[in-house]
Amino acid sequence: MNKSQVPTPSGESTASSPGPVAAVIERMRNIRGRLDPRDGVACFNRMYLQVTELVGQNLVDGFFEDNTFIERLDVIFAELYFRNIDAVESGQRADPSWRPLFDARSNRVVWPIQFAFAGMNAHINHDLPLRSLPPVKNLGKIPIPRPSMRTINA
Repeated sequence: MNKSQVPTPSGESTASSPGPVAAVIERMRNIRGRLDPRDGVACFNRMYLQVTELVGQNLVDGFFEDNTFIERLDVIFAELYFRNIDAVESGQRADPSWRPLFDARSNRVVWPIQFAFAGMNAHINHDLPLRSLPPVKNLGKIPIPRPSMRTINA
């Protein structure tokens, strides 16, 4: 497995993280560095980055029954978020499920947790069932490996 050192959010160095997930983490850190911390997308990105760092560490630690499946799902899933970031940064509109987050991102009346929930809603309730699972079929893992999904949801 391709591994690279990945520091924690505090900047400390930890165990190695798998290459593809390390690339996702790096992209999220890059997004974090470009956005005002009060930006609604930054609020979602901050939470998503923490979750992805934990998944990366759990992959290294052998926490999941099927690391290949979880790693692939993590990368496919993150790409759906990145597509919306890229679309908005290039002047296009976000996917309709993501628009509440992107359209309200500068509204300072909305609390950071509400932005995080808006992103989670789009990502989990829309992206996961409609867009993430079909590409995973290529891994020959349908039905989804229940032990791995139960572990990630724990």
